[in-house]
Amino acid sequence: MTRFHAGAGVKKDIDNIYYLAENMLGRTFCPLGDAAAMPTMAFVKKFRKEFEDHLDGKPCPFEKSAEAVMA
Repeated sequence: MTRFHAGAGVKKDIDNIYYLAENMLGRTFCPLGDAAAMPTMAFVKKFRKEFEDHLDGKPCPFEKSAEAVMA
């Protein structure tokens, strides 16, 4: 995620994020592993276009609304 957020990510990273979360699900001793995996998988499924847009250098569609909240 650090590389992805820094702008050095590749499209394969989106699949890797999902793959890693999917492989954590039900395979950890700690129940918090499932608690982290499920929302991560949902984010990738529901917001894949936003992840891809970020990689393509498109501006975040939510930055303007965040600025309005902060003001």
